[in-house]
Amino acid sequence: MVKRHEVSCLKVTIIGNTSWGNTLGALLSDKGAAVKLWARSEAEAKELNQGRRSYSSTSHIGEALNGADLTIWAVPSQKLRQNVSQAKD
Repeated sequence: MVKRHEVSCLKVTIIGNTSWGNTLGALLSDKGAAVKLWARSEAEAKELNQGRRSYSSTSHIGEALNGADLTIWAVPSQKLRQNVSQAKD
């Protein structure tokens, strides 16, 4: 018998509108986590929110990080430093 693990009440932020970020967002939200995905532009976030996703998106990094229990960085390595600097501000 396979046990299903629930992660309910966990607030997860995913930094990066990448294939990996979207896949993790879908998996975690399906398991019960409250997922917020950060996209680099308002247009990307708006498009994601209009789609059939089980998590929400924002282009405001402070909003995405606010109250997160767990943050996953799902960005290409060449953009990681730039995204971390943006989050620190």
